Amino acid sequence: MIGVALILFVLGLPALAIWLCRNAKPAGWLGPVVLCYLAGILLTNLVDLPEAANAIVDDLRGVVLMLAIPLLVFGTDFVGWIRHALDTVKSFCLAIFSVLVSASVAYFLLGSQLPSPHIISGMLIGVYTGGTPNMAIIGEALGAPEEVFVLVNASDFVLGGLYFLFLISVAKRLVGLFLRPFPVEEIDSQIPAETESPLTWADWKSILPATGLALFCALVSVGLAMLAAGTTDPAGLSIPVLFLGLTALGIGASFLSGVRRLRGTYESGEYLVLAFCVALGLLIRAESLLRMESLAVFAYIAAVMFGAILLHFFLAYVFRLDRDTVLITSTAAVFGPPFVAPVVEAIGNRAVLISGLTSGLVGFAVGNFLGISFAELLGLF
Repeated sequence: MIGVALILFVLGLPALAIWLCRNAKPAGWLGPVVLCYLAGILLTNLVDLPEAANAIVDDLRGVVLMLAIPLLVFGTDFVGWIRHALDTVKSFCLAIFSVLVSASVAYFLLGSQLPSPHIISGMLIGVYTGGTPNMAIIGEALGAPEEVFVLVNASDFVLGGLYFLFLISVAKRLVGLFLRPFPVEEIDSQIPAETESPLTWADWKSILPATGLALFCALVSVGLAMLAAGTTDPAGLSIPVLFLGLTALGIGASFLSGVRRLRGTYESGEYLVLAFCVALGLLIRAESLLRMESLAVFAYIAAVMFGAILLHFFLAYVFRLDRDTVLITSTAAVFGPPFVAPVVEAIGNRAVLISGLTSGLVGFAVGNFLGISFAELLGLF
C-alpha cells in the first residue's frame, strides 16, 4: 500500500506544482522544480516512512529519469546543436581545468590538515568532472579508507545540494549579470515550432507512442549497460553506458522527421523530470545533513568545489561564453547527466539539453583518468 501511495505522490505532485506556479505568484517565482524538490524533502522528514520506502523511491527515480531523457531529446534539432557545440566544448574544458587548479591549490594550502589529502583531491577531481559515480571508482582505485569515503560523500552531498538549489533558483539571474545571454537564434533553431503552441488532450495520440519509443530506448540501454558490465543483474549495470545509450538512441530517433514532429514529447519529459525531483527530495533525510564529523574535510571540499565553480565562471567571462551554456556545462561537470534535465527546466532553455547530456558523458569518461592520475601526481609532493 505504501508503494502505491509513494508512486501516486511522486507522479501526481508535479501536476500540483505546475498548477501552483501558474496561479500563485510566490510559487511561480520558485518554479516547479524547487517546489517538487522541497515537497519531497518535507514529506520524508515530517512523516515516518518505512525502510522499504527508500528502495521504492530510488527505483522510481531511476525509471522516470530513463524515460525522461529520450523524450526530452526526441524533438531536438541535432544539426542546430552541432552549430553550438564549439562553445560547449570550450566551457566544459574550462570547467575541467578549473577543478584541476582548485584541487591542486587546496592540496598545497589545506592538505596538511587532512589524512590522505591527495586521495581526497583525486576523488573530488573525478566527482566535479563527471559526477558522483566517479567518486566510488576513484576511491576504490586509490585505496581510500572507508571513513574518508563516507566523509567526502557526506560533505559533497550537502555542498552539492546547496549548489543545485542555486542552479534551479537564482543562478540564471545572478550569472546573467556578467555573462552574455544565450543567442536567440540558437534557441529558435533548436526548438521545434510545433511544440511551442499549447498542448491539448488530442496530443495524447502523439505522447503515447513517444512514451512507448522512450520505453524501448530505456530497455535497450539497460541491456547494453548490463552487457558492458558483464552482469545479468540490473543493479550492477554500467551507469555511463546506460546514459550513453539513452542519449544516443534519443538523438538517433530525433533524425527521423516523424519522431521529431511528435507533439508533447519535451513537455512529457519535463513532467517526468519534475517527478524525478520529488523522488530525489524523498531520499534526503535532515539528520544526514547535520552529521558532519569533520569540519576540516568539509572546508576542504567546499574550497575545491566552490573554487572550481568560481574559476569556471571567471574564465567563461574572459572567453565571452554565454550564460546558459556555462550553467549547463557546470551542472554536467559537478553532477553528471542525471541533473542536467532539471537545470535545463529551471533555466528554461531546452536548446542546451543535448550539450549538457553530452558533456556529462564526456565527464564520466575522463573523470576517472584525471582523478587517479592527478592524485598519484599530488602524492609525490
